[in-house]
Amino acid sequence: MSAIAMIALAAAASPALAQATDRDTVQIWGHLEETQAEDIADYGSQLEVITAEQIKNGGYEDASQALQNLVPGLYVAPKNGPFDYVNASLLGGRRVDIIWLVDGVRISNRLYTTTTPLDSIPAHMIDKIEVLKGGQSLFYGTSAISGVVNIITKGFSNDTKGELSLGAGSDEERQINGYVSGSIGNHHLVAYGSHDEAKGFQPFRDSDYQPSGTDRHRGYDVDTFGLKYGYEFSDSMKASVNYQHTDADVDFAQPFLVYREQNRRKEDILSAKLDWDVNDQFSLYVKGYYHWWHTHYDELDNHVPPDGSTDIVYDNAFWGFDDYGVNVLGQYKLSPNWTLLGGVDYQNYNGEDQVFLISHQTEYVVAPFAQVRYDAPVLKGLRLAAGVRHNAVKGDGDATVYNVSGDLQINDYLHARGQVGTSFRLPDAYELFVVDPCCEQGNPNLKGEESTNYELGLGGQGSWFSWELTGFRRKIKDLIQIITLVDTRAVGSPGNYGCSDDLVRGCYDTFDNNGSPVTAEGGELTMTAQLPNAISATFDWTHSKTEVDGTSGQIADTPKDTAKLIFDWSPADMPFGGGLTVNYVGDTVGRGVSYGNYTVLDLNARWYLTGDRKQRLNLRVENITDEDYVTGIGRGTLDAGGSYLYDNLGRGRSVFVNYTVAF
Repeated sequence: MSAIAMIALAAAASPALAQATDRDTVQIWGHLEETQAEDIADYGSQLEVITAEQIKNGGYEDASQALQNLVPGLYVAPKNGPFDYVNASLLGGRRVDIIWLVDGVRISNRLYTTTTPLDSIPAHMIDKIEVLKGGQSLFYGTSAISGVVNIITKGFSNDTKGELSLGAGSDEERQINGYVSGSIGNHHLVAYGSHDEAKGFQPFRDSDYQPSGTDRHRGYDVDTFGLKYGYEFSDSMKASVNYQHTDADVDFAQPFLVYREQNRRKEDILSAKLDWDVNDQFSLYVKGYYHWWHTHYDELDNHVPPDGSTDIVYDNAFWGFDDYGVNVLGQYKLSPNWTLLGGVDYQNYNGEDQVFLISHQTEYVVAPFAQVRYDAPVLKGLRLAAGVRHNAVKGDGDATVYNVSGDLQINDYLHARGQVGTSFRLPDAYELFVVDPCCEQGNPNLKGEESTNYELGLGGQGSWFSWELTGFRRKIKDLIQIITLVDTRAVGSPGNYGCSDDLVRGCYDTFDNNGSPVTAEGGELTMTAQLPNAISATFDWTHSKTEVDGTSGQIADTPKDTAKLIFDWSPADMPFGGGLTVNYVGDTVGRGVSYGNYTVLDLNARWYLTGDRKQRLNLRVENITDEDYVTGIGRGTLDAGGSYLYDNLGRGRSVFVNYTVAF
């Protein structure tokens, strides 16, 4: 278990690091990248920041749980519990409209943009999560249509600190994780690691299982470790190298045929960066990265009807990609009021899939971008920004986008912000090249999606209460959609089912650009209060209508309404605290079937065992009321022939306890 070895190494190293220095913790390493999200928010975007303390207090196991419970306005629904794919929506967008980053490195899967990369990210390694809402393609490129999620791992510190944690849960979960951070002179080091495993829970109803579906628990086994090294040449020049490795075995749950179905995944993220504040006017960073994401897939199916024997469908079948690139960003202060930013992104991607028969494909993008920012001297608190980006893609798919935004602090209690711009999404390898002999065929002639985004926010703040009301509208051109066609090459006809059933002989799924635009519009209300007795509360409600123009149906897996209440009690003078989160999800549609309309309550509590609060017990009770709720709709094969729809279930009531010691 490499992650556990890394934890032990980190703990052993801590005494030597502790002798090095007792200076204050370094909050920012470098300048431009670390403050980029905050700077974008200063000029008109909405930013939500989740801290490591919030994640720790909640007792969350993976990144998707933390996002689901802590980020106002972000809908996240794990398919079948921790370390699984998720449905997600932000400001009325689809999950493919969100770009996912780890330490600023794009981890969004260019093989399949519909499979979110959260199924192998433990919560314990997270130092902070930044969620930028709205169109962000200017700085982040393809798929940043409705927002950006950047998961930031444990960071550098001048003083030595660390933690070691052990946990267990009611789904036969076991967990060990830890980290250490410190410095020796100008050398800064961080090491972290975790091991998470569980047998899991039954992810489908008894009535949805076919007799051939004998694998009735969805489990996981995930090891992660990371190393960071930073060196300060001077106060104005710093270099850093980050490496993170994940080794995960994650079940892919289905209620039919399967005896065992598993993804054995290895993922590595390596990045190196130079930060240089050349003088008071000019700052620069150069960052290179390499991202490996390789999975070997096994599927062992039962005979139909089940007779105790099995067939090997896939044995060690490969699917994955390599992604590397360079990002350069410079900032020049033209005057106290004018700032110019400019840079270039280079990204090279190659991947293949032996399951869906996607042959080896390579794509590269060169994208120069620039933005000018203006801090107006005539009005207190007025900030304006305008920028443009051009994506030059190998082959077809070039895109030029722009963004204009502004933020106005009207007075001490009221502010307004807004932005207008364009974003884009390139088709992924699955949509372009998939060849599944059963029922799916890619379309290499797909065009990329283009969107125009409008957003306006009005908010206020006082000594203990703040609020913001946001209105948004987005129009997407050339939306990539699944269509089902008659396969004229097949022998026979589609039969009585017609081509609405994608598993019927004579039909196949493919992709096409929708001839009609899609409009997403709605609003979000967020209110936060810091009440007496160390009580804090956040309430968020989002309403969206996302429809193909000329129709009246919400697009798939995008709720019309979501609401979230986040309540926390953290008294400084008592050895305990606790919190409650309430998630409401309204009407949602998947595969033409309505689902959603559920409310899930999670409870957390913590007890500090020592006066310095360095030892603590955490308790998390997920889904207190044992709500039976659906996270998505799947399609399966009946043992008797034909197909049927089944419900993916969220996790029922579960309990997780962990003990943490800090040093």
